[in-house]
Amino acid sequence: MELERKHIATMNIIIATPGRLIQHLDETCNFDATNLKVLVMDEVDRMLDMGFKQEVDEIVKNLPKKMQTLLFSATVTKSLKDLARVRSSKDAEYI
Repeated sequence: MELERKHIATMNIIIATPGRLIQHLDETCNFDATNLKVLVMDEVDRMLDMGFKQEVDEIVKNLPKKMQTLLFSATVTKSLKDLARVRSSKDAEYI
């Protein structure tokens, strides 16, 4: 974990499962994600449908506010729109 913490502090993009990222948020001392520029979440609708709303919210709330957030889903549900609002997505684009 210590080696990962050092690497994370210098990264602009992290690719991780939600569970592993939450583990770092919870357990990694001095977790530093201030350099992150992009948050990408695929199949967010499935994560929310499977009951991972709290975990997804925790990830979103604990990462830098001024980063681009890309949420991918085959369907756009109310819960996905609510998550987009959490990220203050006033410029949200639905494609």
